[in-house]
Amino acid sequence: MVYWLLQSLCFCILAAMVIFAVKDRDGIRAISYQTWKEAVRSKGFWIVLVFAIPLLFGLTFAEVAGSQKYGEEWKIRNTLEWSLRLMSLFTAITAIFLTSLSLPNDMSERRIYTLISKPVSRWGVICGKVVGFSIFTFTMLLLMALFMVIFIRWTARDASDEVKERLLGSRELIQPTKSSLHTYRKATVSIDLGLFLRLRPHSPPESMFRFVTQTDQLAVLKRDSRGRIPVVISLGRQTDKEGKPLNTDQGVKDSHIVVQIVDPALTEPGKPLPANVGTEMKIPLDPERAVSPIIYLDRKHFVTTPNGLTSLGIRVVKVHPPTRSNKLDFLRSAETRRWIFAGLNKKDIEIDSQEFKDGPGKEITVQCNLRLMNRSNYYTGSKRIDLGFWYYRDGERHFSSVHARDGRKQTFVIPSDAVDPSGNLVIDLECPEGSPHYYGYDGQEYTVNLLSRPRSFEFNVLKAVAMLSGQIIIIVVVAVSASTFLSWPITALTALFVYFCGSMASMFGEIIGAIGSQGPHGAPTGSGEPTILHHIMKFILEMLQVVTPNLDRLSPMEMLSQGYSVTFGSLFSSFLYMNLFVTLSLSVGWVVFKYRSIN
Repeated sequence: MVYWLLQSLCFCILAAMVIFAVKDRDGIRAISYQTWKEAVRSKGFWIVLVFAIPLLFGLTFAEVAGSQKYGEEWKIRNTLEWSLRLMSLFTAITAIFLTSLSLPNDMSERRIYTLISKPVSRWGVICGKVVGFSIFTFTMLLLMALFMVIFIRWTARDASDEVKERLLGSRELIQPTKSSLHTYRKATVSIDLGLFLRLRPHSPPESMFRFVTQTDQLAVLKRDSRGRIPVVISLGRQTDKEGKPLNTDQGVKDSHIVVQIVDPALTEPGKPLPANVGTEMKIPLDPERAVSPIIYLDRKHFVTTPNGLTSLGIRVVKVHPPTRSNKLDFLRSAETRRWIFAGLNKKDIEIDSQEFKDGPGKEITVQCNLRLMNRSNYYTGSKRIDLGFWYYRDGERHFSSVHARDGRKQTFVIPSDAVDPSGNLVIDLECPEGSPHYYGYDGQEYTVNLLSRPRSFEFNVLKAVAMLSGQIIIIVVVAVSASTFLSWPITALTALFVYFCGSMASMFGEIIGAIGSQGPHGAPTGSGEPTILHHIMKFILEMLQVVTPNLDRLSPMEMLSQGYSVTFGSLFSSFLYMNLFVTLSLSVGWVVFKYRSIN
C-alpha cells in the first residue's frame, strides 16, 4: 500500500514536471542534443568502448570454469551473464564521470549563463542534461548489445539445436493458474474423539483427501442418537520450538474450514467432478491448534469395500485464515500434486515434434524444478530421480517419466492435444506409495511451468537493453541532481556509492535476514544473542535499502541467462520502480538548482 501511495505521488510530481518541460521543449531539445554530442565526442567514451568491445569478444574464447565438464551450455550461459555485467558496469562508469563533469564545467566555464539566457529555465537545463545523457547511455548500451549478440551467436555456433533453443530461444514462462493436492491417508480411531482426520498444514482449495480405516474399528465409536459417526478434523498446523503456530495469521476470531464430503472414488486424480459434488460444510477450528470440535457424519458418506476397509472422501473448499506456505511444502507417499493451466492459446506454446509414436505433430514443453529429498531428510544432490507426471488427452490419462535432479530445471514434452478446446491443461505429479523420496515445491521458484514457443533472441536482447537502461537512467538522474550543489568529485563518488549499494541491495537483504536468525539446520548464525553492533549494522543496511534503489529489480540477467523472454510486464514493473527514484531525485535537484545563486 505504501509503495503504491508513493507511486501515485511520484506520478503527480512527474505530471507537473512534464508540464514545465513542454513550455521549454525547444530549449530542452537543444540542450539534450548538445549534451549528446559532447558525450559522443568525449575521449572517455571512446576509451571505454575500445576497451569494452575487445573484452566482450574475449569472453567467447575464454575457458569458463565448468565449461569442460558441462559443455557448451555452461559457456554460453556464463558468456551471457558476464556480457550483461560488463555492459552495465562500463555504461554506468562512463555515465557517472561524464554526467558529474557536465554541469560543474558549465558553471566553472560560464557557459551556464548562455544556457539560462536563451531563455531556458533552470528546470529546462536539468531536464536537457538528463535527456541527453539518457539517450547517450541507451545508444552506448545498444552498440555493446549489438556486439554481444554477434559474439554470443559465434560462441553458440557449434552447440546443439537443443542448447540453442534452451538458452537463445527467449521462451516465456507460463505459470499455472492454480494447484491442488490429492492424497491418500489413514484415519485414526479414538474412542473419546471419534474418527480423527488429519489434513495437510497447507491445504489449498480444491485439495482432495481420501481417508481409509478398518471397518471393524468403526464399531467402537460412540455414535449419536441418529447413528451418525463422530469425526474430528485437524489441519495439523506445525508449531515452532516455543509452541506457537506457524503459517497462520494472528488474532483471527472466525477460524474455520469449508469442506465437501464426496465419494471417495472422486478423490482419485483424473476423476471428473460432477456439478453437485456434495453439500458444503462450514466447520469451526480452534485458532491455536487448528482442530475442529466433534462433528457427526451420516453413515451413507462412508464407502465399505469387501476387503474390510471403509473410506471417506473430503474436498477442501476454503480455509480461513488461509494457511501460508512461505517455505517448501513436500509431496509425500501416496500424494498427488495437480497444476491447472487455464486460458491457454495453443499457437503461443506448441512447436513441431518428431518424438511421439504417432508420428510428426505438435508438442508442448513443460518445465519442472523441484527439491528432491530422501526419507532421511537429506537432499539428493546430483542423483537423478524418476518423477512420474500424468497428463490428460482425449479423456484418457497418460504417463510421462522425467529424470530430474534436485533443484535443477528439467524439461519434457507432451502432445498439444493435452490442451482441451477451452484452453485448459491439467498436469499431475504423483508420489507413489512407499516412495523413498519427497518432492518439494513452493509455487514460485520450485514448481511446474510451461514454456512458450521460441522467439527472437535479438528482440529479447533489445527488451533487456530497455530494462538495463533503467539502471543507468537512475544513475544519470542522481549524478545530475547531485551536480547542482556538489563539486564533480563528490558528485561522482555519490553516484558510484548509489550504484554500488544498488547492486548489493539483494545481498544487504540476506544479511539483514541472517542477523539473529537461525541457519538451515537450526543452529544460530551468530554466537549468542545479537549485540548492539549487530543492531547498528542492521539499522544501517535497512536505511541503505530505503534510500538507494535495488538495481537487481532492473536487471534482465537472470531471465536472459536462463533463456527466458523479458516480458512486457517485467518491463512495465521496472519502469514503475525506476520512476519512483527518478522523480524523487529530480525533485531534489530541481528545488536546489532553482534557488541556488550562480556566481
